[in-house]
Amino acid sequence: SINNHHLSNQSIHLLLILSNHFTNDIHRNPYRLALLHFTDTQGKKINPTNLPDSEPLPWFSIDYHRLYDILCQTVHTDQSTLLLYLLLHRNQHFKAYVISRTNIDQIVLPVLQVIYTSAERNSHHIYMSLIILLILSEDDDFNRTIHDIKLKKLTW
Repeated sequence: SINNHHLSNQSIHLLLILSNHFTNDIHRNPYRLALLHFTDTQGKKINPTNLPDSEPLPWFSIDYHRLYDILCQTVHTDQSTLLLYLLLHRNQHFKAYVISRTNIDQIVLPVLQVIYTSAERNSHHIYMSLIILLILSEDDDFNRTIHDIKLKKLTW
């Protein structure tokens, strides 16, 4: 499974470090800009927003479907929860993609499980999980969709 891969775990740690710990006060963090403005390879090309024209953006695209699937599988880890939080909070294109999913339960249920098993988690992980649910619940379409989902018996 994906959570057993040492390289993927180290990669997400490196991505989070580069995007959150930038000490150059003169320029904006290019890693953070790239993370917060990347677009979907499967969708139409969208120019990044909210940046001065004089500032070039380290822009790239990624397959949102694959990223969503991987985050669904790994959101039980601290680092994946933090990445999901960052993307939902600051990447408007990825947030719109997640909210538009018809299988939103694939991400919500693992987040709820993190909260349910809170005795086994650290407080930061629980807090990030709660914030993720808060961000998602700000959207009316998400709220309608999530209320229409019928759950089978949960094992946890």
